[in-house]
Amino acid sequence: MPKGIIGLGMWCVDTTYKINTLPQRGKLEPIIESFQCVGGGPSNVLSDLYSLGFKYPMIAMGSIGVDENASYIKKHCRKNKIDTKFLKPTQKAPTSHTVCMFEKQNERTFLYHAGANNLLDINHFQIQKLKSDPKILYVGYITLLGNLDKFSGKNTRLSRVLSQAKKKDITTVLDLVSNNDPSFQRIVLSALPFTDYLLLNEIEAELLFKKTVINSKKRLNKNSIKFLEKYLNNASPTGYEWEGQKIWMDYLKPYVDEFITDTYGTAVGVICLLYTSDAADDSLRVD
Repeated sequence: MPKGIIGLGMWCVDTTYKINTLPQRGKLEPIIESFQCVGGGPSNVLSDLYSLGFKYPMIAMGSIGVDENASYIKKHCRKNKIDTKFLKPTQKAPTSHTVCMFEKQNERTFLYHAGANNLLDINHFQIQKLKSDPKILYVGYITLLGNLDKFSGKNTRLSRVLSQAKKKDITTVLDLVSNNDPSFQRIVLSALPFTDYLLLNEIEAELLFKKTVINSKKRLNKNSIKFLEKYLNNASPTGYEWEGQKIWMDYLKPYVDEFITDTYGTAVGVICLLYTSDAADDSLRVD
């Protein structure tokens, strides 16, 4: 019986700087606090699973350098019971890293150095070397996957990886990133026929559908304000308990197909998107 999960894709080290505001060009801004952590979709997912008590194999696959950041990633993986023997080291490029500026009341801003992640390719998906097949293949983040994002004919090289997984009845999960790549839509559409679950936020939805999802001038309407009042006045306003969870679920019910919940009050809404390769436009309609 298939068990466990592969985390394939970008592995990096994030250095976050907490600041009051981004400085103007030529100006200086003091750093309030800084810290490091392992970043990238695969690390985030596998580490979170470990913290939730996941007892099955977790396997890291990707490209890292031979440097201090690579050692930092491996140390993090050991701590979180993530198998690293399929993280392929290279001396051709340093381990990927990002610099994150974290402002009060604003979105984070990232500077990204791809490094070894630019070398990601089909050979980094080492499914044939595993003693048994996993149940899930998680891949993140598309458009930051080096050679896997490149096209070989009509499809990307990533599509070949996903197709190989599907032939083994492995559930495939594809995670997007808010990267304004001009080929964003084309790359994602190439992978969708081989994808079971697609993870994206509102920014990535706009990039994929090429239309406005959020109107920044009209974020709060009457229904939104009514929901907010109800939510803030319930017995557990932070939403980490059942009553707060139920309010969220009732609010989202018209927009999702199913919910995933836990005993701590977490609620995840799942949208099941039906995709067929010969009807991409119809499958992706949002209007």
